[in-house]
Amino acid sequence: MINQADLIKYPAPDFESGPHLYSVGGKSIYGFSEIAKAMGIINYSAVPVHIRERAMAIGSAIHLGCEYWDRGTLDESSLSDDTRGPVDAWKDFRQCNKFEPIVIELPMQNQPYRYCCTPDRVGLLDGKLTLVEIKTGEPQPWHMIQIEAQMLCLKKKMQKLIVQLKKDGTWSPHIIKDGYKFCKKTVNERENRMIWLSAVSLYHWKKENC
Repeated sequence: MINQADLIKYPAPDFESGPHLYSVGGKSIYGFSEIAKAMGIINYSAVPVHIRERAMAIGSAIHLGCEYWDRGTLDESSLSDDTRGPVDAWKDFRQCNKFEPIVIELPMQNQPYRYCCTPDRVGLLDGKLTLVEIKTGEPQPWHMIQIEAQMLCLKKKMQKLIVQLKKDGTWSPHIIKDGYKFCKKTVNERENRMIWLSAVSLYHWKKENC
């Protein structure tokens, strides 16, 4: 039986969910989103602020609804018109794929490269160890970078899957592996890892020297 300790490469960091801050031993550690935005991997500057903020709020509520359902604590009456469909899609995804989570929203760190992230799920999908990233909007090229950053915080090799949850209660799976077409691009796992590690290294260099 696989448990969390079998999967996590480094000791889990402390995490404050409100301000979304990671720390280890009282020292702040930068997260994936902060680094990716600073280095231009994530760039929503063309999207009006009010639209971006609404989408982020809905996305966070959907993630929370899925987490509560996985933990058996979801109050169905708390779901809104914006969140019910995607949460139902997650339930259907789990049932159709016999997906059983082992790790749910657990903050992780990569000590050598000094960054943190929080994979949505790691679990068994039809008996196969799988990293699952939940998305509520349209697939973006940076999602491939994010999932490689998460893999570098895990001990074991595993299947990588992005699941897009839709408002109508349906879902779309994207297996992130070499050769798969994602966002009109061909996945190159090694290239995506190198892009991320280069971005992290340059981010830290700029923080320390500029």
